[in-house]
Amino acid sequence: MAAIRSHIWFAPVNTQGVQGLLEIEMSTPSTEAGPQVEYANTRWSSHWCKRCLICVQICPTKALELKEDTTKETEGCIRCRMCERFCPDLAIEVRETAEKDS
Repeated sequence: MAAIRSHIWFAPVNTQGVQGLLEIEMSTPSTEAGPQVEYANTRWSSHWCKRCLICVQICPTKALELKEDTTKETEGCIRCRMCERFCPDLAIEVRETAEKDS
């Protein structure tokens, strides 16, 4: 007797088409995600971050470090976006323009 295999596919209900799905999946954390810390080049969400250190380890210039339970940006960030790409929790993002906040 042959085994019967069944596959059930669940598709999300979406009235906006494929573009709507891409926007949902590619969205970044908002200010509602918890307190965010803004540095000259990056924005970090303490609520979303699980302190896995992937961003610190992947940074080619070692411009990120974990101190006092906070990911901090140090000198040398080249805005390569490696930290943003590899963060599994979308907790860090590279800002559009490098600037110091007042």
